Amino acid sequence: MKELLCLCDGHGRMLPDTIARDALDSRPEGSFGRVCDVWFADGQGRLLMQKRAMDKAANPGLWSCTGGCIRAGESPEEGCIRECQEELGLAPDMSRGRLIMGYCGHSVYHDVWLFRQEPAREDMVLQPGEVDDAAWFTVDDIRAMARRGEAAPIGYLEQLLMMLPVLCAC
Repeated sequence: MKELLCLCDGHGRMLPDTIARDALDSRPEGSFGRVCDVWFADGQGRLLMQKRAMDKAANPGLWSCTGGCIRAGESPEEGCIRECQEELGLAPDMSRGRLIMGYCGHSVYHDVWLFRQEPAREDMVLQPGEVDDAAWFTVDDIRAMARRGEAAPIGYLEQLLMMLPVLCAC
């Protein structure tokens, strides 16, 4: 059975249409697939990133945030929780996080979540074929990884890194 994804407009407003995951490149004009990008921040201002599996079609072996496509019939919150459970084996504490921004990329609209939650690496169960590793990184580490091409290209990354001290203080 094909995985159906929800579609939204360029402002993140849900559309009534759905699309098969493998047909996302042929989506109707002005529509975007919707994804959740989930970031965890610890008390030291570091961010949790995961290393994408080497056999992934997009950005294999690169460090990125947790996340993925929001399925048809799923709310953004449900997609956020499901992706964290699938990829890291843990659920985000919704009382310790929030949706901090939306970002419209080339083919997808990103719901960007930030949680003040510090899961220990030993408590994570990484999804085989999706995630090869997970680790905490400072803002400087992440900028250096991006410069070296070790991080997946994330259009809003610098904006997030600049806002992080304020977001973590709230």
